[in-house]
Amino acid sequence: MAERLTHQGRGIIGGEIRPAPGVSLWQIGPNPPAERNGLALVLAGDIYNRRDLAAEFSLSPDWPDSALALAVYDAQGIEGLAKINGDLTLALYHKPRRELLLFRDRFGVKPLFYARVKNEVVFASKIKALWAHPGLKPEPDQTTLFDYLATHYRYIHRDQARTFYQGVKQVPPGHYLVITPEGESLRPYWRLELDQETARLPEAEAGARLVELLRDSTARRLDSGRKTGFSVSSGMDSSSVCSLAADLLGRPLDLYSVGYGFGEYDESEGIAPLARRYGATWHNIVLAEPPLLDTVDRLIRIADGPVCTVTWLSHFFLARAAAEDGQDVLFSGLGGDENLAGEYEHFMFFFADLKQAGLEDRLAAEVEGWIKLHDHPVFGKSWAVVEDAFRRLVDLNQPGRVRLDQARYRRYWPSFDPDFIRAGNRPPEMVNPFSSYLANRCFQDLFFETTPPCLAADYSNTAHFGLTTRFPFLDHRVVEFCSSLPGTIKYDQGVTKALLRRAMKGLLPEGNRRNLVKTGFNAPADAWFRGAAQEDLWDLIRSRSFQERGWFRPGAAEELFLAHQWGQGNHMMILWQMINAELWLRSLKDMV
Repeated sequence: MAERLTHQGRGIIGGEIRPAPGVSLWQIGPNPPAERNGLALVLAGDIYNRRDLAAEFSLSPDWPDSALALAVYDAQGIEGLAKINGDLTLALYHKPRRELLLFRDRFGVKPLFYARVKNEVVFASKIKALWAHPGLKPEPDQTTLFDYLATHYRYIHRDQARTFYQGVKQVPPGHYLVITPEGESLRPYWRLELDQETARLPEAEAGARLVELLRDSTARRLDSGRKTGFSVSSGMDSSSVCSLAADLLGRPLDLYSVGYGFGEYDESEGIAPLARRYGATWHNIVLAEPPLLDTVDRLIRIADGPVCTVTWLSHFFLARAAAEDGQDVLFSGLGGDENLAGEYEHFMFFFADLKQAGLEDRLAAEVEGWIKLHDHPVFGKSWAVVEDAFRRLVDLNQPGRVRLDQARYRRYWPSFDPDFIRAGNRPPEMVNPFSSYLANRCFQDLFFETTPPCLAADYSNTAHFGLTTRFPFLDHRVVEFCSSLPGTIKYDQGVTKALLRRAMKGLLPEGNRRNLVKTGFNAPADAWFRGAAQEDLWDLIRSRSFQERGWFRPGAAEELFLAHQWGQGNHMMILWQMINAELWLRSLKDMV
């Protein structure tokens, strides 16, 4: 299977378990396979608390990660593996028990896929490797395709185990799969729990603790032997990671960003103070108008499936530039929004918490601050918008219950063929483990909606170029701490991430610390679709293969395209989904 893989990153693993001759494991990358006491293990990824584990289990911190993980398992089983702080997947075969264990990190930074073929199970950390098995071929999973095309990319990971391929599953984040001759058992080894003592911390103490945790998380992910770059926007999350890393390293940083030379998506002006502050070499990759469909086709083939958003097209060029510069590692601020409620829509759930708690004066101050700071000529802010959100998005009679955003889920259904909708519509279950609306909304983003597809796209881009990405905000200690904090110290009269902003005073350039305009790592696909790509996009929509899919009502896809061209609406997302779905299905014939 290994010959089908063209990249390494921090390693790729795979193997098979079958009645005879038994189990085979293989590995590409820096961690050699490990064996001891009838156990064999292969690992892809990194362990960040190796010195802590070495001290606890009386091991050498110089051992490879694979040997360290195997020794920890040999001593304490799954409880030992659960002590690992890292981004990794591993496969472990227990010969005396005839048991195969597949294990994935808490947030799914590294992937791990598997499929059953009659009485065999084949697995790999890259889907491409599975097609080497003669009993498997790439057939689309229609339910995942429906959710991607007809609803929103947020819902493709509502079932954490499914993929875009029929019969192919993935080990969910924070879980391990045990495969024996008797069958399979999927079990969690970690769940996010909120800590009440953390929730009661005074704001100053909470801010200091947050910076301390972020600093330690960043320090553990820095590798003195590997060349490191930093992916940045002008926002708080990537800026904070850069600030702490610069202090820890005591040297200038290599910063990487993508600019467009125009419009609100170009954050070059906001990134410049970071480069000046840290004496950094700033690599700003300017994308004027890339060859859109050709690039998307390449991304799909790298990712083995549709790509969630156009952001990751820009990221592809960033990763390529970093690799060409000889970087080994990229740092990212991904996870900050989910931890600290940084998305615009999170406001509504914070407001719902205030209303549920009867804090009417604080609610009034926060809503008025939100209106003052974030009103927009197109997306207006008002009390009416808040009341509408309360009716649609939460159940005020059941504390913490977040509802499915039906407007987002069904936005384009009038354009789709009714039979296609009837066949595919299975509304996602909204998981609400906590009594806070805001905590549940952030939990859903972290484990089901925004973070999983972003991690998948990041992995495919960076691994393709032999890179790996480190995410200090996705250290489980940081997530547990931030998730336990109440919204009342995350917001301040319309200001998001208020706690982090105060805690980073003096560490960040003031322009970045005070920046409230959230653009993030985005791309002007709305303009690209009206530019040089419009003819190719029109040809794709009008192609026989697209028309014969039966997805849309006759003429509806063309109507959306033309409305976008004429400025009668921004249909960038659905157009992106059309391109990806069609090009992916065309690519399947080349995967075997």
